[in-house]
Amino acid sequence: MDELIFRLRERVQAHREQRTPVGSTTIRARPPATADQLRRSEEQLGFRLPLLLRRVYLEVGNGGFGPGYGLIGVEGGFTDDRGQTIADVYESYVHADPDDPTWIWPPAHVPICHWGCGIYSIVDCRATGNSVSWADTSVKTDGEPMSTIIHIHKTTFDAWIEDWIEGKDLWTDPSRP
Repeated sequence: MDELIFRLRERVQAHREQRTPVGSTTIRARPPATADQLRRSEEQLGFRLPLLLRRVYLEVGNGGFGPGYGLIGVEGGFTDDRGQTIADVYESYVHADPDDPTWIWPPAHVPICHWGCGIYSIVDCRATGNSVSWADTSVKTDGEPMSTIIHIHKTTFDAWIEDWIEGKDLWTDPSRP
């Protein structure tokens, strides 16, 4: 894990600013989160984040780098296009939708990266390896199960972040549904 954090830090330092996928916006890596910011975000979530993700926030940066429109931060960090942190986005999705009784967000599946148009990469904070899935909330049809909008992308968070470090395009990745 130390080697992965080192390589990620190097990639972020080399690309402190990056263009978003459509090239119309520049995002900037944020300074690392404080232990208090991380703790408060985990309290809001109701569970701890995976160790590697915690280290990314504390040792590399509080979002604003990575694939898509960037890694979303914890409290005080980079936000999605609606100004939400990972805890805010999770909180908004975990609540039931009175108009759609099949809207049941999987527990501890935290949106960590925004791709635009309601599409997020989400990490499973409870499963071994912390798999990363795609969630396209914009295509959810009332009455259809959540499995129609959430699909496994990478079996571990480590593999997901390592692919980005290596310069792989996660959007066009053949393993993306």
